[in-house]
Amino acid sequence: MRLIGLLCVMGAGIALIGGLISGHFAPRRPRSRRRRDDSFIASLREDFPGFIPSAVVAAGLLVLGLLILMTWGR
Repeated sequence: MRLIGLLCVMGAGIALIGGLISGHFAPRRPRSRRRRDDSFIASLREDFPGFIPSAVVAAGLLVLGLLILMTWGR
């Protein structure tokens, strides 16, 4: 069971890295020179489109992995 917990924790890190890398391969829209002051979440969605869904997946995997490690890791 420890191996499953470690794999979940490692999967959480991989999901976050994959979300950040997805911004590199996303098609870019031309930006205007006069950019409005958008919120942080709006700029995050524009620059890294896959980060928020992968962060949700990573949080779930991290909780599951830590729960497994804490209960069966003793």
